[in-house]
Amino acid sequence: MIFGNVSAIIQRLYSGSVRYHAQMTRVREFIRFHQIPNPLRQRLEEYFQHAWSYTNGIDMNMVLKGFPDCLQADICLHLNRQLLTSDDAFSDASQGCLRTLSMRFKTTHAPPGDTLVHRGDLLNALFFVSRGSIEILEGDLVMAILGKGDIFGEAMHKYKMMGKSKATVRALTYCDLHKIMRDDLLDVLDMYPEFKKSFYRNLQITYCLRDEDMVAEFCTGSSIDEDGYGNEDEKDKISVGYKPRTSTRTLKSRNGST
Repeated sequence: MIFGNVSAIIQRLYSGSVRYHAQMTRVREFIRFHQIPNPLRQRLEEYFQHAWSYTNGIDMNMVLKGFPDCLQADICLHLNRQLLTSDDAFSDASQGCLRTLSMRFKTTHAPPGDTLVHRGDLLNALFFVSRGSIEILEGDLVMAILGKGDIFGEAMHKYKMMGKSKATVRALTYCDLHKIMRDDLLDVLDMYPEFKKSFYRNLQITYCLRDEDMVAEFCTGSSIDEDGYGNEDEKDKISVGYKPRTSTRTLKSRNGST
């Protein structure tokens, strides 16, 4: 009995090792074929190693495709349960709304030094940090250090036009983030209008990345039933696009000067 269990464990370890080396060989062949230079080559290899250690080489999207939609929703709800139950933005969502939202979220893993958003990138997603530390850079200035529970992106429901980032977002440590695309979020809010108002009120973006120097087109309408705002005066007060939550914030240059 004991010998059989040990043999099974060894076999699983060997099988995992074989799969890891096979995948790493493909990554290196890709790098060699496309003549990818350092440091990009090193980043690719480090990302693969980090992702493998986190997922053990299991492609969750491929696994989910083998199940019916109802079961996929239950699995996604379980995987995103901590975010959906702890963030105030989702506090008034019905179970059906939570199931729909959970299927739209994607988990992103980032190793130290990886850039998640470049300055000038389109803000087509909202990010929720679940683990690790992230720095926000505007030029040479570190504007903020974000961690677990923080949110960055833009208040996309307040604009007709997608904004561009005024800052660069970079991982300081190994990070896990929940990410939802702009179109996916807006689709869900349209499907659940009773949830839309509370989501607009309770969403607290830690750092708004939208470049306010660009022309911002706001959603029309003054009724809270339509867009989550009380009146036109209230729109003007919060036109910066976010309601900041408390965060560790620094205003120093990269060389350490104040």
